[in-house]
Amino acid sequence: MHSTVEHDHLEHPVMRIITLGEFALERLVPPPSRVQDAPPRYTPVERHEWSNRGPAMALLKVLLCRANRQASRNELIEAIWPDHETINATHALDSAASILRRHILRTGTAGKLLHTLHGSGDTIFKLSGQHLLWVDADAFLALVSKAMRAEYQGQNPVPLLEEAYALARGEFLEDDLCCEWAQRRRHTITGARHRVLFKLVNLYLKDKQVGLAEELLFAWLEKDPTNEDVLCHLLILLVEQGRRQEALQLYQYSKEILQEEQGEPAIYTRELVRRIQQGHILREQGDSYTTEDTQNPVPAGRSTQPGQRPEDEDESGVKRIQHVREDLVKFREIQKRSACYASLRKAHAIAMRSHQRQREHFERRYSSMHMIMDKMYCGNYKFVVEFDSGSETGSNQLTVWAAEKTDIAAVPLKQIGTTHLLEALIEPERSRLHAQLEEERRACRQPFELEIATLQHAFKAAGEKQEQKIPGKIKRDVRKLRQQMNIALQRLEAEFARRELWSLDRQWYDRDTLLTHSHVYNTAFFLRNCYFEEANDPYIYPFCQTFAQDEAYRQQVFAGETPWARRNALFVRNLFAVAGEDALFLNKRDYDRKAHDFFRWIDTHFEEILTLPEYQYIQEIDSAFQPCWNELDPLIRPAVEALNRLPGVTTQFSCQGVSGKVHFQGRDLLVVSPHEEYAYVSFSKLEQPAHDAIIRLLPTFPGITNASIPYPFALSSVLRATGDNLRFREELVELAERALASVGTWSTQQGESGLTSGTRETQNATNETKARESEEGPVPGGISLSRLAWLCQPERIERTLHLLFYINHWAKAREQLLYADRQGLYRVKAALIQQAFTAGLLSPVAYIDGSADFARDYAFDFTTDMAAEVFLSRLAMLFEDNTYRPADGDELDATALSLFARIVGREATTRVDIETLDEERVKRFLHEQLATLVEQARSTRQPIPGSELAALCIEPIDLINIYWSRSHPAPRWNELDEGEAVQIDPEGLSLISFEYASATAHYIFHLPFRVAERFLPEQHMHTLKNLPENSRECGVFFGRTITEEESQQHPIEDILRELGVDVAAVCAYKLTDKKAYVPQLASRYPYWDNDEEEEDEEEEDWVIPSQPESHKHKGVRTPGACPLCGSTVEPDATQRSEHWRQSHHDQDLTVSQGAWLLGKSKADFTFSASAIQPDYRGPASELHGNGTRFWRLATLETTLKQSQECPREGMALASRESSKQEC
Repeated sequence: MHSTVEHDHLEHPVMRIITLGEFALERLVPPPSRVQDAPPRYTPVERHEWSNRGPAMALLKVLLCRANRQASRNELIEAIWPDHETINATHALDSAASILRRHILRTGTAGKLLHTLHGSGDTIFKLSGQHLLWVDADAFLALVSKAMRAEYQGQNPVPLLEEAYALARGEFLEDDLCCEWAQRRRHTITGARHRVLFKLVNLYLKDKQVGLAEELLFAWLEKDPTNEDVLCHLLILLVEQGRRQEALQLYQYSKEILQEEQGEPAIYTRELVRRIQQGHILREQGDSYTTEDTQNPVPAGRSTQPGQRPEDEDESGVKRIQHVREDLVKFREIQKRSACYASLRKAHAIAMRSHQRQREHFERRYSSMHMIMDKMYCGNYKFVVEFDSGSETGSNQLTVWAAEKTDIAAVPLKQIGTTHLLEALIEPERSRLHAQLEEERRACRQPFELEIATLQHAFKAAGEKQEQKIPGKIKRDVRKLRQQMNIALQRLEAEFARRELWSLDRQWYDRDTLLTHSHVYNTAFFLRNCYFEEANDPYIYPFCQTFAQDEAYRQQVFAGETPWARRNALFVRNLFAVAGEDALFLNKRDYDRKAHDFFRWIDTHFEEILTLPEYQYIQEIDSAFQPCWNELDPLIRPAVEALNRLPGVTTQFSCQGVSGKVHFQGRDLLVVSPHEEYAYVSFSKLEQPAHDAIIRLLPTFPGITNASIPYPFALSSVLRATGDNLRFREELVELAERALASVGTWSTQQGESGLTSGTRETQNATNETKARESEEGPVPGGISLSRLAWLCQPERIERTLHLLFYINHWAKAREQLLYADRQGLYRVKAALIQQAFTAGLLSPVAYIDGSADFARDYAFDFTTDMAAEVFLSRLAMLFEDNTYRPADGDELDATALSLFARIVGREATTRVDIETLDEERVKRFLHEQLATLVEQARSTRQPIPGSELAALCIEPIDLINIYWSRSHPAPRWNELDEGEAVQIDPEGLSLISFEYASATAHYIFHLPFRVAERFLPEQHMHTLKNLPENSRECGVFFGRTITEEESQQHPIEDILRELGVDVAAVCAYKLTDKKAYVPQLASRYPYWDNDEEEEDEEEEDWVIPSQPESHKHKGVRTPGACPLCGSTVEPDATQRSEHWRQSHHDQDLTVSQGAWLLGKSKADFTFSASAIQPDYRGPASELHGNGTRFWRLATLETTLKQSQECPREGMALASRESSKQEC
């Protein structure tokens, strides 16, 4: 191949092309000869010079979208003229190339920017590289690449990302959005633009530059208001700054725009907004969202220890505690709903086994359902009536939410429909714009109506008495034309509104008409709850009308001064104390009746109660201090400070409790105040010695108890009052002082008990693990046997299972943890489940049959073809020139000879025996034998023996999915790991389901069948297998489902530390962050080659999970192709250097890439006497040796130039090197 490329080394590009945003061309203005080092100046190419040259511009843009800016003649013709059969496309392409070269890309004396390459029977058109023809899209991608490299090398990527963001002014080739040839390049650039945006936002937030992050998101959303990813990020950012109303207004604006474009917000966006409306913050962590309550970040009277920030609190505890009423709202199940479905549940329960009835009872008790019952509009307000089965009184309660219309002056006109805008116009603009729109509509309809008339004309001939029947095809065409006309009219109206109505001054609109038609509302706010007799339309409708129309009443509602507001507050405050929380959670049938009777009693007497002097006195005392999340309640502060002086104790939340109750008509009532009924202190850390010391002292303090209370921190240890809060505060101080005085005796007692916790837990667990391993072999799950027994005690089991469910989610976190570490977590899970079963706390309840998927993915024909080829090739190598030449003790040779004897019935003795063996006969035999092995495995439910497969010359890589690894490319049957071995086991995908159920918790865990088989009794396994069923893992605590997002809020290191797991014993990579580890693997880094040598980069031998999604080996690169982009380049070092400069100029080279560029082997490149020293190394670590070596292009080019200038010296040096090697 010969080239016409001209190499002009200029200081600045002679032309620049702007493809991001509005397309533009710019030419370099030559500087005056007397001016030295002047900055380059470019002048725009007038649009009329290129806008009317369609084929030439299409040629330019297609080349800009292709790799290396080049494409063959045939590829260009297919892209520019898809229907090229009707024209002389070759001539058209040559003409377009001539116009592009001579007019659009003319450069004067600087040379050509469009080159023609001839060779191999085809013609290739190629644009000059970035050094001559600068393109903003390529510069943008180069900056993104450089920023990623900078971050990888520990440098600050922000300046490079900011420069890249400044280049990305808009869509790539926005005038060609529908062109197929631009889509691939556009997707690449759009993805990079989003990565730059979100990376900058994250870095700004990390540096506490919230304003810059917000500015970026707002600017992007202004350009692309339908981008829901940006919208969600911005909503989260606004809410975290306390600008919740602004966030909801922004969502409403984006929603209206989406609806204008015949779209709706995505489900995840609507869910995000729903949580914001309910008063939650959603923080984005990684790829998921997590919520924390913001209506009451920490409930009244609760605080952390002095000086402790909320983010420093123990992750294993619950981060926020709400008011008791608000906490329990999440866990309610009302009796009336149970009664509505009583008969159905009863019939279902009879059909289920006992463990299923228990599970259904639990789910029925704690399920919660939300439903919008009604919406109404009155005046400037929108009201929403909501039903929540988990509320205080369930189906006897409705919640009313209200939202006020946004001030019409702040509502963009684009959020009001075109019809309504036209209706709101006032004269003279009304008549003018109505007439103009009607004229444009007529012009839009005319071509469609004309074409419809033409289609129908042949069937409406003049003079005929009866019209001919119109064929179905014509009717369909007419119907399609009318649909197209309607769509065109809608677009016309939208464009007319954008052009004429939106830009019109608001003085030409009637304000009242606009407000009437506006459907933009502010953030919805809670208005009130309606209970029992009031929870119906005849009561709610008049209330909403009065609220919307009566300003004085509205202010009373906002101030909480209405009679019903004071009554409801007193009712909710005392409901659970009177009706009984036990009745609520245990689903007793009299809860509804008690609640209803109490509501009627409160409705009758609340005014008397509120005026009692005793009530007012207690309310004044308890309201004197408004609790704050970062400040301790003053009356319990001494006790909390005393407890925190104990070794191994850290308090989490606390409340001083109410000062007393009001006695009225035989009832003890709580006043409405911010404090809880019982004073309490909860702990985020309570080590076993301190716990034991406190428990021993509790009997001497009758005012203190450690009885659990149904708060969200029920998993944590709690000390609370038995009823007298004043006595509790005093006794708690004394208890802490006495426990502190006994510290000297703790260590002995702890040693006797054998219980460990905190930091000592981990150390003792590690020591005991090592001791056990030396005596009895590996300790299960990295947990000592005594620790396992303690974790699975009845009083401890719910906490253990709660943590285990967190581990269950972490074990599936493929994005965060490496495979080997996740397998270690599964071993921890298996050890804990086995111990819990042994202790009688977990029950195996179901067998999940996975045998249906066994052998489903086996490719029998491919497997037998490969095995036959290997078998025959092996035999051929054994007999050369009719002589038997076996390798000494070679197992494969013995296998091949044995298989020959099985197929033929006699041993092979000569080459003639091999040559007469029919290949199709071999394949049939192998196919039959493999099918027999599969059927035998299905019938016996036992794995296919690897030795049987090996005897058929079948390798694992030919039959099952094997993850290819450089250090372990093709394992033998006895080298398979668990994730690969399950593929030859009929029970490999089967599971055993274990269940735990109590009044407060419900857990279902799955273990692989083969793992459970090791410890379950044989009779039990037989019983389960006779009744297979489906099951799903679940974790529910106090009616709240434990989600993956919640689990990943708790660091896995903290969870394992609390369980006492020796991490090093079960997790080979010690829980290394996968996102940080994988980019350091040169063989997997997207900008580097995948065949780096072992000393530079050590690769993790990842193994597939039980059910892999896909396992594809990397394809073989075309010989001579660029190792980075795959482009074919001539084996000339100069051409390869030029290719690298044009295509990858910001990318430094690894060993294999440098060897390719210079045309050497990696050994010659790195180990010969002429080896080039690397410019730098990548980060070194324990796993990665000294770090990957890199060479800059300039270094290699200097070496190349020297070798070309002194070829004889190079040959002499090579000769001397050869002589040394011979010696």
